[in-house]
Amino acid sequence: MDLNDAHARQAVDLGCTIAISTDAHRPTDMDYLMYGVGVARWAWLTPNDIIDTRPVDAMLALLKG
Repeated sequence: MDLNDAHARQAVDLGCTIAISTDAHRPTDMDYLMYGVGVARWAWLTPNDIIDTRPVDAMLALLKG
């Protein structure tokens, strides 16, 4: 299940970083990205809260811990 806005906000407040994903299995599934972006907006998340908004080097460094 995807996080709703309240749970996304709570996760970030607890120190989590969020990824927005479409779980795309075909090109048309990329249209679902707007729903993840909508939840992030409703939760007042910033680009710093979302791993997919970072440059590749920064994202890989975060994943390596």
